[in-house]
Amino acid sequence: MGVLVSTTVVYLLNHFMAAKQLVQWGWRLPFLFSGLFLVFLMLARVLLQDDFQFSRQFTLTEMLKSMQESYVSLSMLFFIIMGAAVAYYLYNIFDMSYFHHALTLSYSTSLLVSMAGTIPLMVFIPLGGWLSDCMGRKVVLQLATGALFLLSLPLYGLFALGTLT
Repeated sequence: MGVLVSTTVVYLLNHFMAAKQLVQWGWRLPFLFSGLFLVFLMLARVLLQDDFQFSRQFTLTEMLKSMQESYVSLSMLFFIIMGAAVAYYLYNIFDMSYFHHALTLSYSTSLLVSMAGTIPLMVFIPLGGWLSDCMGRKVVLQLATGALFLLSLPLYGLFALGTLT
């Protein structure tokens, strides 16, 4: 949802502002909006009550011991997050540049394509959570990662054609 909102804000700025204004001062607006939203989130976080189990403070020694005992799990988590970061970069940064430079689409059209691609994620992420409950998280992570790599290559081939027919 955050990606969709941020892409929408950038699209609206790109659509309603002149390129010169956007470069001079308009690029600051998304940071201002996110700062205002951050104040709201911090206030919500302060007002929320923690469960008793989570309110206990851990010492640095306890945290380091826990990290030492579970370094394999932490390493796997690192690579899972790295895979998600690479997918995010490819989808939200590289694709828009590729659409604009290789396919000569306008920035506005590139942003619209990115927004349209984000909407199915709003369905697939909860669906992935449900499948993870049913099949196990490991199977779902392996299927999703495999699909990401296997489907990305033909997708860029389709982009290069410039048409789906």
